[in-house]
Amino acid sequence: MSYRLFKNFGIMTRCGLHCAPAAQRTLGTYPQGTVRFSFSHFNSIKDVDFTIKALRKSIVSSS
Repeated sequence: MSYRLFKNFGIMTRCGLHCAPAAQRTLGTYPQGTVRFSFSHFNSIKDVDFTIKALRKSIVSSS
């Protein structure tokens, strides 16, 4: 998903276990990990909306 978001929409994320494999096991996401978004005060609501739309499109296209 991280690669797809960057390739298709230019959205940069971090993927993997994020130095927390025990937490990933608890969450049930081990060994594939998760995708992490790092929003800050530099991002706008428009950026968040764009990201949500990109996620929806990426999920639908992978189904």
